[in-house]
Amino acid sequence: IAEMLALFESRFPDHVKLAYLPELSRVKLRLTAIGTAAGRGPLREEARRELVGQLEALGKELRGILGNVAYGEDDQSALAQVVGNRLRETGATVSTAESCTGGYIAHLITTIPGSSDYYMGSVVAYDNEVKQSELSVSAQTLADHGAVSEPVVGEMCAGVMNRLHTTYGISVSGIAGPDGATPGKPIGTVCIGAGGAGKIATRTCHFSGNRMQVIEQASVTALNMLRLEMV
Repeated sequence: IAEMLALFESRFPDHVKLAYLPELSRVKLRLTAIGTAAGRGPLREEARRELVGQLEALGKELRGILGNVAYGEDDQSALAQVVGNRLRETGATVSTAESCTGGYIAHLITTIPGSSDYYMGSVVAYDNEVKQSELSVSAQTLADHGAVSEPVVGEMCAGVMNRLHTTYGISVSGIAGPDGATPGKPIGTVCIGAGGAGKIATRTCHFSGNRMQVIEQASVTALNMLRLEMV
């Protein structure tokens, strides 16, 4: 993000600052303008309006540079809320199929008030037999690629959409640690699927951190993949 915004920042006047506020699964950006006008009354108010106008113009330029990397602003900074608003606006629904995240994606979605409008439910398919019986994952796909694979999460996503009759689906299977690593699939390897009946995007990610940090990063990445699929 800093590389994307380097030229943009280099053109700032001295009284404007951009702060980077990183968290585990997102980075908040804060634009600040510091006024120097003293006193009270119309002159001070005019100076304040000028600073606000500057910030609004810079904010618009910043969003243009970041494009779909940015997903919310002000009080809409929770990714689950942004995704939920989009689902509600379009009258769409979503369901989730989770293995290594164990229902954490469902938790993030349902922390948003009114999520029952668009969230139908989840299948937590930790065991391969559950993946087959509840999500119609092929035994051959599991044998050929393993549970932590893009073909499997693709079938999990299609299976949960079909079972719960939703417009979109999200699926996750991975190795959150601290054990369970296999050759070629170290701890932190997570495969994610997201999309609708016409197109399911899949991706293999490699996260770092402890078990809970891997689960959180995987869950937020899965929600973001759905956001991008709905654009």
